[in-house]
Amino acid sequence: MSPYDRKLQREYTLPAAVARVWNVWTTDEGVRNFFSQNSLIGTEPGDPYEIYFMMDAPPGLRGSERCKILRKEPLKCFTFSWNAPPHLDQVRNQQTVVELRFESLNEDSTRLTLIHTGWGEGEQWDQAYSYFENAWFNIVLPRLEKYLSDQDPWS
Repeated sequence: MSPYDRKLQREYTLPAAVARVWNVWTTDEGVRNFFSQNSLIGTEPGDPYEIYFMMDAPPGLRGSERCKILRKEPLKCFTFSWNAPPHLDQVRNQQTVVELRFESLNEDSTRLTLIHTGWGEGEQWDQAYSYFENAWFNIVLPRLEKYLSDQDPWS
Protein backbone atom coordinates (compact mmCIF):
# COMPACT_ATOMS: atom_id res chain seq x y z
CA MET A 1 0.00 0.00 0.00
CA SER A 2 1.24 3.47 -0.88
CA PRO A 3 1.57 6.00 1.96
CA TYR A 4 -0.97 8.08 0.05
CA ASP A 5 -3.56 5.31 0.45
CA ARG A 6 -3.23 4.99 4.22
CA LYS A 7 -6.12 5.85 6.44
CA LEU A 8 -6.99 5.76 10.08
CA GLN A 9 -10.45 4.27 10.50
CA ARG A 10 -12.47 2.96 13.38
CA GLU A 11 -16.14 2.42 14.23
CA TYR A 12 -17.60 3.10 17.65
CA THR A 13 -21.01 2.31 19.06
CA LEU A 14 -21.83 5.20 21.36
CA PRO A 15 -24.48 5.31 24.10
CA ALA A 16 -26.38 8.34 22.82
CA ALA A 17 -28.90 9.43 20.22
CA VAL A 18 -27.46 10.45 16.87
CA ALA A 19 -28.47 14.10 17.40
CA ARG A 20 -26.43 14.27 20.62
CA VAL A 21 -23.36 12.65 19.01
CA TRP A 22 -23.71 15.02 16.04
CA ASN A 23 -23.90 18.08 18.30
CA VAL A 24 -20.83 17.20 20.33
CA TRP A 25 -18.72 17.11 17.15
CA THR A 26 -20.23 20.02 15.25
CA THR A 27 -20.57 22.81 17.84
CA ASP A 28 -18.25 24.78 20.10
CA GLU A 29 -20.33 23.81 23.10
CA GLY A 30 -20.12 20.15 22.14
CA VAL A 31 -16.39 19.80 21.49
CA ARG A 32 -15.60 21.68 24.70
CA ASN A 33 -17.13 18.78 26.62
CA PHE A 34 -14.64 16.16 25.44
CA PHE A 35 -12.09 17.46 22.90
CA SER A 36 -10.65 20.76 24.11
CA GLN A 37 -11.77 23.68 26.24
CA ASN A 38 -11.15 26.17 23.40
CA SER A 39 -12.50 26.12 19.86
CA LEU A 40 -13.94 28.11 16.97
CA ILE A 41 -16.46 26.07 14.99
CA GLY A 42 -18.60 27.56 12.27
CA THR A 43 -21.86 26.27 10.92
CA GLU A 44 -21.35 25.78 7.17
CA PRO A 45 -18.78 24.33 4.75
CA GLY A 46 -15.92 26.82 4.41
CA ASP A 47 -16.33 28.00 8.01
CA PRO A 48 -13.61 27.35 10.62
CA TYR A 49 -13.20 24.04 12.40
CA GLU A 50 -10.50 25.10 14.81
CA ILE A 51 -9.79 23.34 18.07
CA TYR A 52 -7.08 24.86 20.28
CA PHE A 53 -4.89 22.87 22.61
CA MET A 54 -2.13 25.34 23.54
CA MET A 55 -3.61 28.79 24.12
CA ASP A 56 -0.25 30.08 25.44
CA ALA A 57 1.43 29.35 22.10
CA PRO A 58 1.69 32.02 19.39
CA PRO A 59 -1.19 32.25 16.90
CA GLY A 60 -0.84 29.57 14.23
CA LEU A 61 0.63 27.10 16.72
CA ARG A 62 -2.30 26.66 19.11
CA GLY A 63 -4.12 23.78 17.46
CA SER A 64 -6.09 23.18 14.30
CA GLU A 65 -5.91 26.76 13.05
CA ARG A 66 -6.88 27.31 9.41
CA CYS A 67 -8.86 24.06 9.35
CA LYS A 68 -12.30 24.24 7.77
CA ILE A 69 -15.61 22.44 7.60
CA LEU A 70 -15.60 20.68 4.23
CA ARG A 71 -18.91 18.83 4.17
CA LYS A 72 -22.00 18.80 6.34
CA GLU A 73 -24.92 16.42 5.92
CA PRO A 74 -26.85 16.83 9.19
CA LEU A 75 -26.95 13.70 11.31
CA LYS A 76 -25.17 11.70 8.56
CA CYS A 77 -21.71 13.01 7.63
CA PHE A 78 -19.39 15.76 8.84
CA THR A 79 -15.99 16.33 7.22
CA PHE A 80 -13.25 18.80 8.11
CA SER A 81 -9.66 19.55 7.22
CA TRP A 82 -7.04 18.83 9.85
CA ASN A 83 -3.40 19.71 10.34
CA ALA A 84 -0.39 18.12 11.97
CA PRO A 85 0.87 19.34 15.34
CA PRO A 86 3.30 22.30 15.30
CA HIS A 87 6.37 20.18 16.04
CA LEU A 88 5.93 18.53 12.61
CA ASP A 89 6.74 21.74 10.76
CA GLN A 90 7.34 20.16 7.33
CA VAL A 91 3.78 18.84 7.14
CA ARG A 92 1.90 21.24 9.44
CA ASN A 93 0.43 23.31 6.62
CA GLN A 94 -0.43 20.33 4.38
CA GLN A 95 -3.85 19.45 5.67
CA THR A 96 -5.45 16.04 5.90
CA VAL A 97 -9.17 15.21 5.97
CA VAL A 98 -11.28 13.78 8.80
CA GLU A 99 -14.68 12.34 7.94
CA LEU A 100 -17.21 11.42 10.61
CA ARG A 101 -20.13 9.20 9.64
CA PHE A 102 -23.14 8.96 11.93
CA GLU A 103 -25.67 6.12 11.92
CA SER A 104 -28.57 5.92 14.32
CA LEU A 105 -28.87 2.38 15.66
CA ASN A 106 -31.82 3.19 17.93
CA GLU A 107 -32.98 6.12 20.06
CA ASP A 108 -30.10 5.67 22.53
CA SER A 109 -27.29 4.34 20.35
CA THR A 110 -25.22 5.67 17.45
CA ARG A 111 -22.55 4.15 15.28
CA LEU A 112 -19.79 6.69 14.65
CA THR A 113 -17.14 5.98 12.03
CA LEU A 114 -14.02 8.15 12.00
CA ILE A 115 -11.91 8.09 8.82
CA HIS A 116 -8.73 10.19 8.63
CA THR A 117 -7.10 10.37 5.17
CA GLY A 118 -4.78 12.53 3.09
CA TRP A 119 -1.39 11.35 4.30
CA GLY A 120 1.80 12.06 2.40
CA GLU A 121 5.12 10.30 2.19
CA GLY A 122 8.18 10.82 4.38
CA GLU A 123 9.35 10.74 7.97
CA GLN A 124 7.19 13.60 9.25
CA TRP A 125 4.10 12.17 7.54
CA ASP A 126 4.82 8.84 9.26
CA GLN A 127 5.14 10.68 12.57
CA ALA A 128 1.87 12.55 11.98
CA TYR A 129 0.08 9.30 11.16
CA SER A 130 1.36 7.67 14.38
CA TYR A 131 0.55 10.78 16.38
CA PHE A 132 -3.08 10.79 15.23
CA GLU A 133 -3.48 7.04 15.52
CA ASN A 134 -2.73 7.53 19.21
CA ALA A 135 -4.62 10.82 19.61
CA TRP A 136 -7.88 9.71 17.99
CA PHE A 137 -8.06 6.16 19.33
CA ASN A 138 -6.44 6.47 22.76
CA ILE A 139 -7.41 10.00 23.80
CA VAL A 140 -10.17 11.79 21.85
CA LEU A 141 -12.62 8.96 21.17
CA PRO A 142 -12.29 7.42 24.65
CA ARG A 143 -13.03 10.90 26.10
CA LEU A 144 -16.08 11.11 23.85
CA GLU A 145 -17.29 7.72 25.07
CA LYS A 146 -16.82 8.80 28.69
CA TYR A 147 -18.67 12.06 28.14
CA LEU A 148 -21.60 10.34 26.42
CA SER A 149 -21.70 7.82 29.28
CA ASP A 150 -22.03 10.69 31.78
CA GLN A 151 -18.51 10.18 33.13
CA ASP A 152 -15.81 12.83 33.48
CA PRO A 153 -13.96 12.77 30.12
CA TRP A 154 -10.96 14.63 31.53
CA SER A 155 -10.13 12.05 34.23
